[in-house]
Amino acid sequence: YTSAVSITDTTVSSVNTYPDVYTPSPNIAATTVTPRNSTAEIGTQCFTPNWFPTDPPTQDDIKGVWGYISSESNHEFYAVGENGLVIHFDGTSWTQTGNLTSYTLNGIWGSSETEIFTVGEHGTIFHYDGEYGWSDMEPGFTTNLKNVWGSSSTDVYAVGEGGFIAYYNGTTWTEVTHSLTTDTLTGIWGSSSTDY
Repeated sequence: YTSAVSITDTTVSSVNTYPDVYTPSPNIAATTVTPRNSTAEIGTQCFTPNWFPTDPPTQDDIKGVWGYISSESNHEFYAVGENGLVIHFDGTSWTQTGNLTSYTLNGIWGSSETEIFTVGEHGTIFHYDGEYGWSDMEPGFTTNLKNVWGSSSTDVYAVGEGGFIAYYNGTTWTEVTHSLTTDTLTGIWGSSSTDY
């Protein structure tokens, strides 16, 4: 079973449990793309991208992917996975940027190309600033983390095993105390800073 926790104004307000309906193969890598014959609008530009295969430069399992498209010619994607894997896609090819840790990285999210967070096993959290590279945030807890999402670089949540939720305010990571579930939380998403 998968638990869904609702967070409003940094307070956990409700939890629902649903049966698992989809478990991805650990050996399948995916990137966010738009199907052929559909139109993506970016600012005032419109273009029709196509599906295309990619060949990541790794044999490690990929666990999470995040990216952005700022123009038809500017596609930036990052994928994370086993053994601290981080790889980068520039719209043409993948390159391996390095292994940040020996722990598996499970999720990645960013508010921009210079504010990217990745989370993983043993409470691992890294931050990318676009200038100095990836840095270990050393959050002070060791719970296995599964995913991360935020409304901005100063309003970020990470979730993980045992119903664990952590919050980042732009300065410090802190655990969100609640008693709603002990199920592993594998994903998080929201539409605003008050609707998670």
